Amino acid sequence: MLFRSRIWRLSRRQRVVVDVGGSYLQCLCGAGYVLAYAHTNAAAFFVATNLIVVTTLLNMNPLFRFDGYWLLSDALGVSGLMKHVGRFFGGILAPRMMHEDACAPHWPTHILVAVSVYSVAALVAWAWFVARLAAYTCSNRVVGCSRPGPLWQRIASR
Repeated sequence: MLFRSRIWRLSRRQRVVVDVGGSYLQCLCGAGYVLAYAHTNAAAFFVATNLIVVTTLLNMNPLFRFDGYWLLSDALGVSGLMKHVGRFFGGILAPRMMHEDACAPHWPTHILVAVSVYSVAALVAWAWFVARLAAYTCSNRVVGCSRPGPLWQRIASR
């Protein structure tokens, strides 16, 4: 049997508290590590503190479907936030290409602005990630070839 959460039965405010709960407890644990490091000066506590900080920042990033994504989605009251990214750009491009009117959701202005900013940020972040991944994949570090230059140049010269 598949585990199903009943969190969607909670109010938006209660879901926001649940979304922040994991990161809150991580920060409390990290505070304990900071105190332990201050008293013992042990490197393990310093490393643990840094790992908790990095993990918390990653979890609170709304561009990935971690706690930050669900926090933003619940705070705005927009379910399926990521699908609205496609609708946002489709609503901009489709009317211009097909000469049709875009069907925008009937949200208050502040939510439309927040979803628009999120959509642009998500597109830029994913484009940056794909570009960096492509640049890394096409570099000598991955291919291991002694000839200089990107992979596409080496393939074209064969």
